[in-house]
Amino acid sequence: MKYIRVNLLKWTKVVTLLIIVSYSYGQNTKLFIELPVLSYDINSHPNLKDGLNSYYFNKIYIPNLRIGINRKLLYIGIETYSNVIHNLDYPISLGDIIWSSIDSYSLLIGLEKEIEKISARLNVGLTYNDSSLGVYRSSSIHDWELKLCYGFNPIGPLISTNLKYEVFKKFNLRLNVRLNPMLRSFQRSRYSCPLDFLDHDRIHYMIAQLAIGYDINL
Repeated sequence: MKYIRVNLLKWTKVVTLLIIVSYSYGQNTKLFIELPVLSYDINSHPNLKDGLNSYYFNKIYIPNLRIGINRKLLYIGIETYSNVIHNLDYPISLGDIIWSSIDSYSLLIGLEKEIEKISARLNVGLTYNDSSLGVYRSSSIHDWELKLCYGFNPIGPLISTNLKYEVFKKFNLRLNVRLNPMLRSFQRSRYSCPLDFLDHDRIHYMIAQLAIGYDINL
């Protein structure tokens, strides 16, 4: 509970800061709130399946969402995203990845161009994966007994695009496409992995989202 309270307090401060900064820029500033309705994940690993994301909250119950501010062409925002991607092939051999977990927080900076009810935005940013890991089968004594090995890769770059269509007043539909390239392979955990288990599996993620949004003029 203490961990949850600390993280909720941290996110409350971030959102408050975004609102304060947006007010300081005057009436031309907008506050954007986006909530994904559908998310489809594609990854580069041949044994991990692609598909719709059924994870709507992370481990401390923060939903997948995006909050940002926009003034003229400049956009600054934060994003949370969670998912677990499972292996397609069974049975899984020793050393094979069993699943990959995404529990990310991202900072976005972008440029947005708006023409009447339609706008387009290109973003770059940085993603921190709070519990992003690869889970591997490292050894077993019996067929029914499994020992897990964990690999981590906490920080990586982010590229995304956003298309918005205003449906009714300040409500809109958004299409987000996000790419998270992995610059280095998962780093094995020395506490769970045997010494001969080397770093491997560089997995790139692409996420396509249909989201509903609400814009607030400040």
